[in-house]
Amino acid sequence: MKKILFLIISVLIFSVSCQSGPDFKGFDDESLISCIKKTEKKFEEITLLDCSNTEKTLKDNPFGETKIKSLKGIEKLTNLTFLKLRKNKIADISMIPALKKLVELDLGENEVTKLQPVAKIIGLKKLYLDKNYIGDVRPLKTLVNLEELDLSKNGIQGFPDFSNMKKLKKLYVNSNRLSDISSISGIASLELLSVNDNAIIDIFHLNKLKNLKVLKISKNRIDDIIVFGKMTWLDEIDIKDNQIGNLLPLKDLPSLKVLDVEMNTIRNFSDVADLEKRGCVIKGKKIQRK
Repeated sequence: MKKILFLIISVLIFSVSCQSGPDFKGFDDESLISCIKKTEKKFEEITLLDCSNTEKTLKDNPFGETKIKSLKGIEKLTNLTFLKLRKNKIADISMIPALKKLVELDLGENEVTKLQPVAKIIGLKKLYLDKNYIGDVRPLKTLVNLEELDLSKNGIQGFPDFSNMKKLKKLYVNSNRLSDISSISGIASLELLSVNDNAIIDIFHLNKLKNLKVLKISKNRIDDIIVFGKMTWLDEIDIKDNQIGNLLPLKDLPSLKVLDVEMNTIRNFSDVADLEKRGCVIKGKKIQRK
């Protein structure tokens, strides 16, 4: 009888332990724990995880109660392929290399300064690091499978040679401190380049980007756009808020569909009249006295 009772109790204890869910021992951030619990899955079953904050959650929690500060323990989620952690207070990402199956990682709007841990996730295809405190992006050179990269709104002053990134199609480096972007011309696969709000003057090297379709280069110090006359493959150009006075180099671009020239020093738009007749939408078409 005692043996039977012991077996029943053992079965009950085992059953309760199996239903108790994942073991969060090793985690030390309640916001991260709460986010993982919402999936209602075991660690090994979680492939997609979005622990981002929104404007609403931040408004409802004005003291940052929902912001994740520590990723400790996340290395247990070894089957993650998609991880979104936008609008938190994450600085230490040393646990990230354990997530070897990641293909998309969003760490935008955090407090990241060092990229060495991210550089170890070779399979990444999409990486968002905008609005952090990153100055040196050289460690990312190992990420040869990247297709999309956002480094906007950091403290980047120089851009390294990423010519080994043969699959990179979209690059965003807006609102940094770049004056020289000649190294970017080595990323031959680029289809979209956005370098708005920097200190760029020289763009002559961009004609090497034969696959480029969209170029966004507003809010810089550009006054010479002769190079665009050679870039007949461009579909869209945004050059607003520069120091451009002459649009003649653009008149024969056969593929151009959208052109934004607002806030420059343009006095005459006759050079792009034929371009407009061919269906190109020209934004900011007015006499400019910047």
